[in-house]
Amino acid sequence: MEDIDRDVFRARWRGDGDEPVHTGLIAVQAQLAATRTVSSGPPVHSLHAHFPRPAQGRRTIVYLVDRVRDGGGATSRRVTGVQGGEVVCVMSLLFRPNGRTGHQLRAPAVPPPADLDRPSEATGRLIDLRVVADGDARGAARASVRPVAWVRLGQALPDDPPLHAGALTYLADHVTAAFARQMLAAFVRTRQNPHPDSGPGPHPHPEPGRSLHPARMTSLDHAVWIHQPFRADQWLLVVRDSPSGSGYRTLTRASFFSQDGRLVASSTQDAAPA
Repeated sequence: MEDIDRDVFRARWRGDGDEPVHTGLIAVQAQLAATRTVSSGPPVHSLHAHFPRPAQGRRTIVYLVDRVRDGGGATSRRVTGVQGGEVVCVMSLLFRPNGRTGHQLRAPAVPPPADLDRPSEATGRLIDLRVVADGDARGAARASVRPVAWVRLGQALPDDPPLHAGALTYLADHVTAAFARQMLAAFVRTRQNPHPDSGPGPHPHPEPGRSLHPARMTSLDHAVWIHQPFRADQWLLVVRDSPSGSGYRTLTRASFFSQDGRLVASSTQDAAPA
């Protein structure tokens, strides 16, 4: 991120052509811009981002940070990402210290990542993802798609908590969007409700120009909560589920556990075909 004025930042990265910018990358940039304005303060606790329109890779994005609140045990920021005079991202963030764990979900018992193959769901060398087969996940919901996986960043990061928090936001965007695509594809393929205890679901109604087999899902609304310290370049167990899908939009939830079983983060995402 490049500082161009007080609380105004510009993304250094630009893509090629008119391909839309990955929403996970936009979320990370907005998050890091907000973090730049919280010097020696508490870590990010939660963020909630909306993406009202796609951003194009060949044009820069400028992030405007509004200092909503400082002090009092919590710090709030609001970030607006603007490209070509149009808003492409609106994010609210809360910074506050992590407290001691009172209760948490239990991580399912699964094989270690070293025993699992790396599937094509991973994104090149940037993300290392190992999917757990249904029969290997005890204590996790079983479905026609595989909701449980080990994930980590594909390269080592320095000991910088804000950087790891940003990396988690990127990982969360990827794994929830990928699961949403699997859910939509399974629903279209079988024409059955993926929730067997809920009865049959309605068939999707085709829309002009909208593919029923999308190559990529894009985030419309994404939220992340960080509960405990973690490293994004070390293995995290992600457990995903989708409580609802309608109008080609799919809501996905994800829980991230450390290898010692701590619930370190949670995420939700509403995604649609790109």
